[in-house]
Amino acid sequence: MIVANIKIKLEVNSPMNFGAKEVIELYLDDRIPSWVISKQSPKNKGKRPILKTLLSTDVEEVLNNFGQAKLSQLPTFLSGKDGATFNLEIFQGYYSVRYRWWTITPDGYEPVGDLVKQLYEWSNNDTD
Repeated sequence: MIVANIKIKLEVNSPMNFGAKEVIELYLDDRIPSWVISKQSPKNKGKRPILKTLLSTDVEEVLNNFGQAKLSQLPTFLSGKDGATFNLEIFQGYYSVRYRWWTITPDGYEPVGDLVKQLYEWSNNDTD
């Protein structure tokens, strides 16, 4: 899988944040050139996002593994009144794919949950 021109955006809406979104973005910055992860959370709202550069080999391994994953065509039904809503969008050139779920990653979508866990791991920062 070619990982050029990929951008990943994760938005999390949680009632604990009173409507404020947490946003994590992963992209290849051509100016450096390096993979960058950006995190904007309700805790640093109004400030510049936290930026970190990542090793290309680490990012490309995760993206290649995700690109080879087999996902269920139809997620299981689940609804609720509280909990977080997750939106994960992956862009590559003109094309994009979007995954949206409530609180728990649906059965058959474990690779999506694994990718989100990795995004959080990469974006963790001592200042959060």
